[in-house]
Amino acid sequence: MKGRIQREGLTEEKPETISQQLGVSVEDVGDALQYQQIPSSLSEVMYCSGGEKAEITIESKLVDESPIRKIEEIEGKLVMRSFINTLPDIELMIWDMYSNHMSQGNIGKRVGVTQTQISRILKKSIKELQLLEKRRELQSSANFECYTERWSCTMFWLGCFLGYIAGSVITCALFYFGFRAEENKKADLKRKE
Repeated sequence: MKGRIQREGLTEEKPETISQQLGVSVEDVGDALQYQQIPSSLSEVMYCSGGEKAEITIESKLVDESPIRKIEEIEGKLVMRSFINTLPDIELMIWDMYSNHMSQGNIGKRVGVTQTQISRILKKSIKELQLLEKRRELQSSANFECYTERWSCTMFWLGCFLGYIAGSVITCALFYFGFRAEENKKADLKRKE
């Protein structure tokens, strides 16, 4: 409806006037004017539910982040699998019960230790998991930097090559046209004689 209001040139009119001319209710016009703001650029915020991370832009909607999320999900599973493989049997049992939303007290009763000991074991396990996650992030960052470094190097040499080719073509063209100019001068002198 906001687009229709703009096409009709009614953006400066009062909601009552707009509703009469478009044949819609004043409430609908008010909602359209309030909530359907048309951004003027891709990076302009088109919706905000409070807070900086809750801002939505057109650009963010155009970018397909599903492959990135899928890769992150797979990496997360790999980190979790390698984390689980590092746990001793008792800690693995505790982690399994904890990840299935069992309380620390109930886990302690099943395993035969106190809730405090379970808490310490889980705290240690969570620190190990966070460490693995940090390593994965650093490795991922290093891989990206390596990729961009290789790409920059490739682009540099491609630029050098293209510059060499362009320079060679220009040099050849100058020699050719210079030679032709010399031939034309000789031909003009012969015609004058």
